[in-house]
Amino acid sequence: ALGAPVVRVGDVQAEQLAGLELLVVGSPTRGFNATPAMMAWLNGLAGGALKGVRAAAFDTRIDAKTIGFFVFRWLVANNYAFKRLEAALKQKGAALAAPAGGFYVKASEGPLEEGELERAEAWGKSLL
Repeated sequence: ALGAPVVRVGDVQAEQLAGLELLVVGSPTRGFNATPAMMAWLNGLAGGALKGVRAAAFDTRIDAKTIGFFVFRWLVANNYAFKRLEAALKQKGAALAAPAGGFYVKASEGPLEEGELERAEAWGKSLL
């Protein structure tokens, strides 16, 4: 069985990046962006820190269609949090392993919408 550590962004140590084959970062979408902690960590990495690392990003999100037309249009234009995550990964030298994932939650803190766990599992398997 494959295994991988799951580490909160605030607990990641620089030495954990050495020899890394695949890095997956994820964040809830907050204020049309990833969390401040996630963006601070990614932006704080040295340039080229992820050179030679395959990486992928995902976000969780509320279906904007349920929260109003203008919010929906804003989110579509800004592509939720995953676009900023992908851009930061590429800026640090990572090669994207797959297109980003986006998974819908029922409310700000979840749980996942019906069928999203299966979609997330399939996305994760596609990274291998």
